[in-house]
Amino acid sequence: MPDSANASLVAQESSSRMLKALSELFGTGKPVIAMVHLAASPGTPLYDADGGVDQIVANANRDLEALQAAGVDAVMFGNE
Repeated sequence: MPDSANASLVAQESSSRMLKALSELFGTGKPVIAMVHLAASPGTPLYDADGGVDQIVANANRDLEALQAAGVDAVMFGNE
């Protein structure tokens, strides 16, 4: 079997395993995975000292509640 055909077969098998794992974990083969982006942290240039950490938490909580109400399957948190 040529290398490209073998690579295609391996990719298809991997995709099939991934869909099965997602289905078992989330109850669907194509889960909606959302992201809550946290505001800038203390000590970084865009940090809002007036709002403070309490504001970061409040904003993240508001976003999380909206995503949960929308019915997403999973939520990730990020602070880039």
